[in-house]
Amino acid sequence: MKKIGENSQFNRSLGAKAVLTLLLVTLWGCDSRNTSVSWLERGAVLTSIIDDSLAIYTNNSIKIICTQPKFNIQGINDCEYYDYNPGLYLVNYRNKQVYWGDTLDYNMVVLLGHLDDSTVFVANESFTEYGYWKIGEKPKLENKLDFPMIGVDWSVEARPWKKGDILFYNYSNNLRHHWMIDSAAREFREFEYTGEDTWLESCIDFKYHEGEVFCVKMDSSGSGNLNLWVDGTVTDSLYLNGCKLMETYGWYGPYVVLDLYCSHFYSPHVKEVDWWYGLYDVRKVDYTNRRFDTTFSGLWFSTERGFAFDQGNYTIFEPEDLIVTGGE
Repeated sequence: MKKIGENSQFNRSLGAKAVLTLLLVTLWGCDSRNTSVSWLERGAVLTSIIDDSLAIYTNNSIKIICTQPKFNIQGINDCEYYDYNPGLYLVNYRNKQVYWGDTLDYNMVVLLGHLDDSTVFVANESFTEYGYWKIGEKPKLENKLDFPMIGVDWSVEARPWKKGDILFYNYSNNLRHHWMIDSAAREFREFEYTGEDTWLESCIDFKYHEGEVFCVKMDSSGSGNLNLWVDGTVTDSLYLNGCKLMETYGWYGPYVVLDLYCSHFYSPHVKEVDWWYGLYDVRKVDYTNRRFDTTFSGLWFSTERGFAFDQGNYTIFEPEDLIVTGGE
C-alpha cells in the first residue's frame, strides 16, 4: 500500500506540471515576446553654424522597435531606435530660408559640426567607414578603419585636428569625451593629453585652427571671466556677468556655443521668459587677433526652439520647414 501511495502522489505531481506547462504555452505561445513598430516625425537638428547668418541642419526618420513579454506584469518595454534616410540642409537662420536640401534613400550617420564651410562628417552604421558630405553633393565614404569608432554617434561633434586628423567631442553625464582618428594609422582612439597637448586637460573644450589650438575655460581666480587660451597662453578674457561656464554645446568654426549657469536672467532683450530655459549663448572668436569678437553678440540657441536674437525675435525650424531642393 505504501508503494501504491507513493506512485499515486508522483503521478499527480507530473500531471500538475504538465497542466502548468500547457497553460504557459497557451499564454505565451512559441514566441514569448510582443513586438511593436512605430515611427517618429523627422526632426530638425542644428549640425553647425557657418557664419553670421548661415547654418547646417540635419534630420532623419526614426524607427522605434519595442518588445515585451506577453505575460508582462510590470509593463517593461525594451525599445531600440534606428535612424533612416538622413537629410542635410543649408539654411539662413536669420530670415528662415532653406537654400539647399537633400535626403538619402539609404542609411548613414551624420555627425554634428563641420570640417569646412560646407562639409560635414559622415559614417556608415557600423562606424568602420567614414567620409564627407558636402553641400550640393552626395556623401562619400572614402576611408576605412581597422576597428569601429566605439562611443561615437550622431550626438558627437567632429572637427578638424592636426596633421589632417579628426577630433571628436561630446559632453555627457558631467564627463568630457574627446576621441580622434589618426588618419595615417587608420586608428580610432581616445585623445591623449600628453606632450604639447598636456595643457588641454584643464580645458572643457578646444578647437584647432590653422596651426593653433584655442581653448575656453573659466578664470581660476574667481573673477567670473571666461578666458581664451591659445597654445597654452591666455590671450583674452570675457566677463560673463555673473554666469559660469558649465560646458560647451559645440564649437563650430569661430562660433563657440556655451552652456552657462546664471543666477539671473541675463538677457533682458529676449522677451519670452520660457526662452530662458535651455538656452545656449553663442560667442564668436576672432582667430586672427586671438580675441573674443565683441562686435558679435545677441545670439542664443535652443536645441528645442532654434535661434533667439537680441531684438526679442526668434527663428524655429520645424520638420516641415526643411525641404528638399533637388539635391545636386
